[in-house]
Amino acid sequence: MTTTASPAGIRSAPAAAPSGILLTILLGGLFMNLLDVSIVNVAIGPLQRDLHAGGAQLQLIVSAYVMAYAALLITGARLGGRFGHRRMFRAGLLGFSLTSLACGLATSADALIALRVSQGVAAASMLPQVMSLIQVCFPAGPARARALGWYGLVLALGTVAGQLAGGVLLQADIAGSGWRSVFLINVPIGVLLWWLAGSQLPTRTSVPVDGLDLPGVVCFGAVISLVVVPLVLGRSQGWPAWGWVAWGCAAFGTILMVLIERRSVAPVLPADVLRTSGLLPGIALCMLTVGGYAGYLFTLSLHLQTALRMGPLATGIAFLPLAAGFAAASLSSPRLPRRLTRWLIPVGLLGCVATYPVLGAVVGDGARPSTGFYLLLVVLGAGQGYAVTPVIGLSLAAVPVRRAAEASGLLSSAFQLAQVAGVTGVGSLYLDRAGSAGSAGAVRTVCEVLAFAAAAALVCSVRLLRVSPG
Repeated sequence: MTTTASPAGIRSAPAAAPSGILLTILLGGLFMNLLDVSIVNVAIGPLQRDLHAGGAQLQLIVSAYVMAYAALLITGARLGGRFGHRRMFRAGLLGFSLTSLACGLATSADALIALRVSQGVAAASMLPQVMSLIQVCFPAGPARARALGWYGLVLALGTVAGQLAGGVLLQADIAGSGWRSVFLINVPIGVLLWWLAGSQLPTRTSVPVDGLDLPGVVCFGAVISLVVVPLVLGRSQGWPAWGWVAWGCAAFGTILMVLIERRSVAPVLPADVLRTSGLLPGIALCMLTVGGYAGYLFTLSLHLQTALRMGPLATGIAFLPLAAGFAAASLSSPRLPRRLTRWLIPVGLLGCVATYPVLGAVVGDGARPSTGFYLLLVVLGAGQGYAVTPVIGLSLAAVPVRRAAEASGLLSSAFQLAQVAGVTGVGSLYLDRAGSAGSAGAVRTVCEVLAFAAAAALVCSVRLLRVSPG
């Protein structure tokens, strides 16, 4: 390890160069968790039929996992710094495997929603350790750039692969398991990764950290729930008064959290880390881009299955061009000169701004996806890949390694909150618009909104390039 990756205060990994096996284990945990976000999208139809789940319950089945995950990520990062990243990574893997088993045995939509929250808690113990271990174990420079490139690639492929894997599992219907297989598949994978992590991950990677801000954690989780739950349930209930009361409480909770954070010695949202050059514009850019990406995946999956009557496998295959575009961009960007890579971010976002409205027009005409649609998905995937992958490294470039756990937790929380906002906000927009303008009009409206979000991300990218080194 170089002094850059292992400064004073960090009990570091062995001096040997980090192995491909180590990175594979870390990214395997990331992939499994991302898979579990999107794999549920293609099970929407079977879940709706078997558990008699309504539109709001389907949104919560997808987003409840991410809500709990996002609310506890910073705490998970701190626990990794205190008790060791390896220990927390393995504990999270074991918990995730057990809760996945319980999800696969759920007998009602409400029970599945509660179990998805438990899954999110386990994921929050595991996932912050992935970025922290990459920051600690891979020296700054080409090695870390390649690791982050693979991280960005898995970030996209995990989401899209979930669509395809879910379709394959539902089509195979192993032992008549139906939708339950999309959860049960995590059990053998999680156990294997848990066993490998015991022998391959470095045993001494803890970092001295401050205490846990339990009032801040509770307040943060409450604010997220008070915003998201009325957004999901309000549409189906005609936007009742309790929803507006909940949003008012969320505003009060936000003020309360600011006061708590100012007095806390170990705030959930550490102001000094947030002030690190490049981190805030990077977080804003990622939230806008990833939120649009997650919202588009959810609404397009819903549209293809409910409006166009496509099966789960056909729906999963429809997303492969998107994955191909993202993969090509994620793998190629780290190999390019740094000065050129920086400018790929606005170029990729311009591609998203131009592509979303055209996709809305192509898919929204009520016809099955055409060759033009698939080509546009390749362009969109490449734009997303060039916009997101380099941002991870740029956002964390100025963060001291001793604060890597907290910074990675903040960035990971931003990714997950963006997915919650995408699924709940964009999903509610689609469902509401479909009721009045039909599915075609709903798709067009969604894509127009996502184009505006990509334009806002473009503005953030200009700020990020100005303040980031290099």
